[in-house]
Amino acid sequence: MKKLKRVLALAMAVILSVPTLSTGTGTIPVKAADDSIELVVSNESAKYAGYETRKMSAGGNYAYCITPSKKTPAAGTYTKHYDVENYVKNVGDKGQAELTRNLAYYCWGAPGFNASNFPATWYDGSAMDDDKYIALSHIMLSDVASYDCAAALKGCNSKFKDWAYQNVLGYSASGDLINTEAPRYKLCWLTAPASFKIYVLDTGSTQHILGYEYTPTGTVSLSKSSADTGITSGNSCYSLAGAVYGIYSDAGCSAQVTTLTTDAGGNAAAVSLNAGTYYYKELTAPAGYALDSSVKSFTVTAGQNTALSVSDTPTNDPVAITLTKIDSATGEAAQGGASLEGAEFTVKFYAGFYDAGNLPANATRTWVIKTVKASNGKFVAMLNKTCKVSGDDFYTNAAGTAILPLGTLSIEETKAPEGYKLDGATLQVSGSSTKVTGKYVTQITQNGNLARLNGGNEFSVADKIKRGDFKLTKIDTDNQNRMSDIPFRVTCKGTGESHIIKTDENGYFSSESSWNAHSKNTNGGGAYDGLWFSSADGSAKVDDSVGAMPYGDYTLEELSCDNNKGKILYKGEFSIRRDKVTVDIGTIENHSEPTPVITTQASDAKTQYQIIKPSADTDIVDKVTITDTMAGREYTITGTLMDKDTGEAVMVNGNPVTASQTFTSDGTKKVLDMHFNFDSSALGGKTVVVCEKLTYGDYVAATEEDMENKDQTIYFP
Repeated sequence: MKKLKRVLALAMAVILSVPTLSTGTGTIPVKAADDSIELVVSNESAKYAGYETRKMSAGGNYAYCITPSKKTPAAGTYTKHYDVENYVKNVGDKGQAELTRNLAYYCWGAPGFNASNFPATWYDGSAMDDDKYIALSHIMLSDVASYDCAAALKGCNSKFKDWAYQNVLGYSASGDLINTEAPRYKLCWLTAPASFKIYVLDTGSTQHILGYEYTPTGTVSLSKSSADTGITSGNSCYSLAGAVYGIYSDAGCSAQVTTLTTDAGGNAAAVSLNAGTYYYKELTAPAGYALDSSVKSFTVTAGQNTALSVSDTPTNDPVAITLTKIDSATGEAAQGGASLEGAEFTVKFYAGFYDAGNLPANATRTWVIKTVKASNGKFVAMLNKTCKVSGDDFYTNAAGTAILPLGTLSIEETKAPEGYKLDGATLQVSGSSTKVTGKYVTQITQNGNLARLNGGNEFSVADKIKRGDFKLTKIDTDNQNRMSDIPFRVTCKGTGESHIIKTDENGYFSSESSWNAHSKNTNGGGAYDGLWFSSADGSAKVDDSVGAMPYGDYTLEELSCDNNKGKILYKGEFSIRRDKVTVDIGTIENHSEPTPVITTQASDAKTQYQIIKPSADTDIVDKVTITDTMAGREYTITGTLMDKDTGEAVMVNGNPVTASQTFTSDGTKKVLDMHFNFDSSALGGKTVVVCEKLTYGDYVAATEEDMENKDQTIYFP
């Protein structure tokens, strides 16, 4: 059996692990005062077995005395103190305060009160009533908060005391645990809702009063779907992720409470809200969808989740395409006996954004359409039933009109009309002088709540992609010297194509063909080799007359080598947007890596003293503070106990006593507790020094191995 005080102190230390604020001379209580409240003290008392407790309330809620050995306070206004840990028996013990909060939630007058948690009858066999529940709640709270149950039982007859110890407290008068089903023991370990707050009214020399506040809460979650899965299913241009909904407390949406953001599955995790009515609207539509700015309401019920189901309309292009067949010589009508009717085009739709170099092998949908004579006398091919020769169903809107979802479209003439050759046929975009031979590729992209074919539905796509270059200079920050033979990896984010470049003896690199021809040992990775990025399938042949880099976004990552050892490696991005334009990355400086610093303080984990009695279950904790580490780098801190007299490692059962932890630095200060658990029975009269070593890989970054460091010295008398 464990003693009451021992159970509380040990259990909460293990479960909550909340240390008190302390200095070398003792504990510092820190009391955080909040607003004031009126304490109402009734003339009535709850009487029990020869004793009584005065009835009180604060803020309309029942309040309890938790120090019954003191006098009842006068009614009046007192300051609420939410730092209850500073008013319990063990000052600063947040664990004890949490047990008090849990118990208070289930006491009489509180939201969690349930008579089934209390004895079914009074000690003398009589029925339970409110005053009896109040009396038992008072006794339990006095015991948990201040160990003052003896005062709460003062004047009670021995029969009641024996009954209360067994059936209410669960502990004997000497502190032995005798009944784990007793409400005082059981209710402490239930969890009160987070919104249930307790506070103490410090009335001075009179009793401490325990009050509570409770705002019932529920949760709201959201599930988003597509309003037209026939368009969006399997299409990477549409995503349910990233939709943001604002939650407001007013219909005018001027008082925002929180936001909900959807994940890839269209789900927004539940958030806690006070019970009541709220309003919501979409603030940011996910990729590919039109924004729904309408305002809707919902109600949050305490203890329940309100699940919102919403859908967005996927953007699409309702105009689709129109192909007009003309004679290349006349620019319009057919010549001779030839006809412009019946020319066939294969139109392929790809659910995703691609270019001519990385089109998938299989299209999402394919249609073959032909030219027919329109009312204006021209021969046109469109995505409709009249022009359709074969293929999949069209994407259609509610009116049955063909539409194009977001994605990529390719158009290629696959059958010439009567009298014409297929070879050499060109497609000219309306309003452009560009003529495309063979397959034409363009994209349907989102523009606000609409979608349009790039360049318009008469097409506006260049036959050659924009190409440019980039250049940079590499220097050492410490001495401003140019850094030669520094390798970088350049990667196209769109295709994943990647190549190595290297600076010359002046720390300079340029992808321009005028500096190093693209065709010179292409992508060899040397300072004087040419660079060339092809298209996804590698079909873009090396051409010294254009830029090395096709239109797109790129990452630039410095690679480790002897010349930049100990330096922070550069990582960056740049974009090629203009044809025949060189992007000047500028001067890239190499900063030296920080030198880690470690400071330590060793002590007994239980007593915090540095003098430890030898025992079979010694636990030394070394609090290690590490600064100036490299963000993103994995470090290992290893501690070893050393015999100060011999300078050798302390051995137990033939093994050195060590502790080790590994962490990935975020660039900020790191504080670790290194625990050395071992049998120190044989160390009587010994002095032990805790030594620490910080490493990454095979490199020793920092050490604390000073055998004269008193902060690291443990004495075994």
